[in-house]
This record gives sequence, structure tokens and C-alpha cells, in this order.
Amino acid sequence: MRNIIFKKEGFTIIEMMVTLSIVTLLTVMVLAYSRQSESVTNLIRDSDKLIFELRRAQNLAMLTLQPTTTPATSVCGWGIYINKKALPQTQYILFSDFCNIGTRGQYDSGEESEIINLLKGVEIFKSNVGSVVFVPPEPTIVFGSFEEDPDELDGNVHIRMRLISQPKESYYKIRVTQAGQIFKTLKE
Repeated sequence: MRNIIFKKEGFTIIEMMVTLSIVTLLTVMVLAYSRQSESVTNLIRDSDKLIFELRRAQNLAMLTLQPTTTPATSVCGWGIYINKKALPQTQYILFSDFCNIGTRGQYDSGEESEIINLLKGVEIFKSNVGSVVFVPPEPTIVFGSFEEDPDELDGNVHIRMRLISQPKESYYKIRVTQAGQIFKTLKE
């Protein structure tokens, strides 16, 4: 009689374990990269959103007509408020500066406002102003509680945003000039 040897087809347990560990390692690497990528994307989106909100305030000021009489809710400007005393911040406020409430050119409680929260992992860590207000009709710009930054002696607004998880890494600097120009630069 002939000896017939049956060869079993398939994988051994060792081959299965090696394959599973390689797939697990690749999955972990992809997830770690996507989380870091998500944080960087959040920083880019929030810096662009701050620029959008500054331009929105500027456009609202250009569209505001100054009445000949002063009603109770007469708007004297539109602006962005950053609480400089509590930096770093994860939010800022878009507000309408009413003529009859508080100090003109600054955010005061009681004025119409919209709180804008930053995305997860992003913060405003430095600013040389408390507020940027666009006053109609031109609009002219008023910087509230302006302090000259020794690093930036150009008389402009400098707002810096970064990732909370990477405080020593790169950040975005948003600059607003007295002429109303708004710039964003990446500092590394």
C-alpha cells in the first residue's frame, strides 16, 4: 500500500499572531497621526475664523448708518473682545458697541454679543489688545486697552493662537493694522 500524506492548508497560530500584531501597529500609527492632524486642522480653522469674525465686524461697521438722533440702541461700532487679563483664552466675543452703554470703543456688559468658542485644543495665548472695534462709517479702528508689545513695536494689534498640547511649537499670529488690514502668519 501507498502512504498518503495529507497536507493541511491554512495559517499557523504564529502566522496569525504576527499578522494581527502588524495590523494593530499600523492602526495605532494611523490613529495617532490623524489625531495630531485634527489638532493642527483645528488651529488653522480657528485662526481663519478669527480673521473672518474681524472682517465681519469691519463689514457690519461699514453697513451701519448713523442716525441723526440717538435712540437707546444706537450702535457706535462693532468689534471683537479678548479677555486679556485671563489669557490664555478658549473663546472671544463678537459684540456691537452701543453708544449709550459704558465706554465707547470697548466691550461693556449689556451690549449685544456673540460668544465664539475655539475648537478643542486651541487657545489664544497672547494679545496686545483687549478689543478691536470698527467705528462707522469709514470705519475707523479703536484698539481697546492697547499695550505696546516690546517684541512688536509697530503700533498694530497682534493676537497669537496655538495648540494647547504644543505650547512651545509653532503658532499663528493675526495682525490688524490701523488701516484695517488683517494678516495671518505662521511663526515657527
